[in-house]
Amino acid sequence: MVSKHANYHVREVHSFDLEKEFKRIRRIVDMYPYMAIDTEYPGVVIPLKKKYRETTKSERYASLKENVDILKLIQLGLTFLGGKGNLPSYRKKCKGCIWQFTFRDFNLDEDRVTWIVFHGSYDFGYLLKLLMGRQTLPNTRKDFPLLMPDTQEDFLRLLKIFFPTVYDVEHLLRFFPNLKGKLVEISERLGIVRIENSHQVGSDSFITTMAFTKLMAYKG
Repeated sequence: MVSKHANYHVREVHSFDLEKEFKRIRRIVDMYPYMAIDTEYPGVVIPLKKKYRETTKSERYASLKENVDILKLIQLGLTFLGGKGNLPSYRKKCKGCIWQFTFRDFNLDEDRVTWIVFHGSYDFGYLLKLLMGRQTLPNTRKDFPLLMPDTQEDFLRLLKIFFPTVYDVEHLLRFFPNLKGKLVEISERLGIVRIENSHQVGSDSFITTMAFTKLMAYKG
């Protein structure tokens, strides 16, 4: 199913057309090596016991793990970007393709691309759980030899294996002191027009990509 907009098409992917859409992605991934992701998940049902700024990195990761372990990923949005800031097109069927996956226990393959996120810890937490085919994130080395996000340090090592090159737009904002706020606020400040409602993962991954492109252009 394709949702059409002026210059972009959101391809909504379900289990019945997963393989077909993966074939399309495999055809374009080498030409569009930057990938922005956004996930939709049920939220944080086990909150931090203290204010965020009062917690340690270990406590934050423990909270992330508890929530990712008991919940499931709902949707994943993927926006691919070429070296010139261009979105992929697939024949006449899709000009400026953006993919939005609705999940039913899919098995995903690893792609070697540059990953772009905004405040992406939970996004990657759910993707790791999905890629590893687990109901929970592993606790010990015995559970998953060499790959064991029991601590934040181990979690980051695991990220490096599955997602070797990552840009988090939220961290890039440190170089732009006049830009603060959430993704929607940042995109508005940068003049980025949303293509769908907020909290639609295809749309969110798109504006993450556009924000990354504009910030990198300003930095250059």
